[in-house]
Amino acid sequence: MTSPDSQASPPFQSIADFRAHTLAHTELLTWCNAQAARLNPDLNALREHQPGNAATGGGPLRGVPMTVKDNIGVTGFETWAGSSAPLPETWTRSGELITRLTAAGAVVTSKSHCAEFAFGGSGYNPHHGTPKNPWDRHIHRAPGGSSSGTAVAVATGMAWFGIGTDTGGSVRVPASLCGCVGFRPSHGHWPTDGIVPLSTLFDDPGVITRNATDLSLVAAAVDRVNPLAPPALDTLRFATLPTPFLSVCEADIAANWARAKLQLEQRGVRFCNASARVVADGFEMLDDGPNTAAVSVARLIEHELPAWGTTLGPHVRRLIESHRDIEDSVVESRHARVMAFRHQIDALFANADFLVLPTCPVGAPAVAMLSSDQYYERYSNALLRLTVLPSLFGCGALTLPMGFDSQGIPVGLQLVARPGDDQRLVACARAVESALEDFAPILDRF
Repeated sequence: MTSPDSQASPPFQSIADFRAHTLAHTELLTWCNAQAARLNPDLNALREHQPGNAATGGGPLRGVPMTVKDNIGVTGFETWAGSSAPLPETWTRSGELITRLTAAGAVVTSKSHCAEFAFGGSGYNPHHGTPKNPWDRHIHRAPGGSSSGTAVAVATGMAWFGIGTDTGGSVRVPASLCGCVGFRPSHGHWPTDGIVPLSTLFDDPGVITRNATDLSLVAAAVDRVNPLAPPALDTLRFATLPTPFLSVCEADIAANWARAKLQLEQRGVRFCNASARVVADGFEMLDDGPNTAAVSVARLIEHELPAWGTTLGPHVRRLIESHRDIEDSVVESRHARVMAFRHQIDALFANADFLVLPTCPVGAPAVAMLSSDQYYERYSNALLRLTVLPSLFGCGALTLPMGFDSQGIPVGLQLVARPGDDQRLVACARAVESALEDFAPILDRF
């Protein structure tokens, strides 16, 4: 990767700064386009880049360039969904979410690579190559997935923010491993039309930004509201997972978590343990298949995209084939069980405003390891282990940087809110970010 230099520094630090100091509304577009031209040949974050796109109209995001994960339709761009060929034209049209953002003035400048049909926590892709995690200049490490290219693009300034999808953590995992902020709203809160489906019970679009202030402005633009002010830290009550459930964390990630928790306690945040029974029930359900997303994609390919079945990469092909013959009644039973489980949400938040825990319990693997079936499955499941639980409940959740692991890769802190409490969650993220600012990666290095 090209070494950082003074010319790589962005002209603004946040969307708010941009809005306060510019009239031309072209500075960020120019800078991000230059970053894409300079860095994408090596980092492989973007499948398609249209630098000629320009800001039109007004709005709170006027002139802010965004990238969109390539399983989301955007008029004027092809959609490949990480597969071997462009999908039919019906998957290329902008849905309501993209329409809201462009109406607010954001400019779609690129489509970003993703894992094949959005499967997998590592971001591995056998067709287009796996984007490089920009934090390791010597080893090609996974950026996290499945919104892999989106996170790399935002971290390095190829776009100022990005839209991805998050079924079990596909926004939060790559945002965490790339040193960004990543947010999935409560299930069903943001529209999903125009998105290639993975699992309707868990699918949600999400956003990756460079900081929590930008997240608040993008989320407010989608919801067409004004952002809430961040709360005082000494008014917050956080629940976390009981210690046995965090034993999956690698030692350096556990150390970052302990340090961040102490920092927040020193600023007045009160902590308690979430219900061990509810958490245990959740993990038991997650481990008790089948993978209904695999069933859903198997049906999609069989009925709508049959030509893609012969070109699937080996990992996705094996997963889909193992779920092809599962009966609809089994899937319906699992969905009913999940919906019944979600009634335990009050017990999860019984004594707390938010749930807080590490985002990923393990660090970014070397991509060379992921060609092995054994390591691919191990790391994909491990990276998603702590992000799937909030998805199971349909909660809004986000990740913030909280330091680095022993390989120099960013580590994320995950905040989770009750369903429907998204704007307060985003406001809380701004307060927590201010407390952890000494631990945050400096994205200007790229």
